[in-house]
This record gives sequence, structure tokens and C-alpha cells, in this order.
Amino acid sequence: MVYPCQSPCYPDPRRSLAADADVVVAFSQGGTMLAIYMDEMRKALRPVQWRLGVFFCGAMIDDEDFQLLDKLPLPALYIHGGDTDPWGRHGEKMLPKMYTELEMLEHSDGHSFPSAQPRAGEIYQRVICRMRHATKTLAGCQRNGSASA
Repeated sequence: MVYPCQSPCYPDPRRSLAADADVVVAFSQGGTMLAIYMDEMRKALRPVQWRLGVFFCGAMIDDEDFQLLDKLPLPALYIHGGDTDPWGRHGEKMLPKMYTELEMLEHSDGHSFPSAQPRAGEIYQRVICRMRHATKTLAGCQRNGSASA
């Protein structure tokens, strides 16, 4: 069987990508490719093996040929650079249509990983807590996934 997205740089959805991973992290178009991959896995009746997606900037699917018919059943964290990120507001509109459980965080460092303190530290602490929650290693996090004092 040939899948429309299959190529040397696009994995076969019949095989599990990151089967041993609990969390996947992607930046910009990497998040877009990951969403398309997860949808191809769903079409091939393959469950997603990881428990959380962390997407920095971008990650939305704009190509009409690859629009999702249903939301992806994966807890996701979307972190964007606010008004200085050319794709940030677009992601705020699009990603809630793509994921059943989505949390959004914003920083002011543009289309990049957050770096300006104190906001960057707050965001990374939240990412760590969400990862710990997804992997059931909750040391340093409150029950709701936020950082403990």
C-alpha cells in the first residue's frame, strides 16, 4: 500500500515513529509535519504511542490537501511568540481545531524558543511539569501540572 505522504523524509505511518517516546517536541513546521504524520497514522489505524506533544511556534496545517477531518486525540502544549511571531496568532486560531486537549502559552520573543526572563523560565517550568505529568514523574509539580513552590 502506498501512502500519499510517504517519501524518504516522511515516515511510513504503518511504522511507529518514536515508539519509545512519551513526549514529542517540535518547532514550527516540524510540528506541522508531526500533525500530518499523526493523521496518517490514524488513517492507517495505528495509535499514537506518545502521551504529549509540545509545539513551539507554527505547527498548524495550512495545506488544504492535508486538513484534519477530526481533532487529534493527543494532549498538546502550543507555545508561540505572540505579536512578534508572524504565525503565533494564526496558530491560536488553528490549533484548537486540531487537538482535543490543547494548552497555549505565549511569550514575546518572536518565532523562536522563549528566552527573555522571567517569562521564558515560567514557560519552561510549565513544559517540564506537563512532561512529568504525561510520564507520571510528578516530582516538583502540583497535581494540576503547575510548578510547586
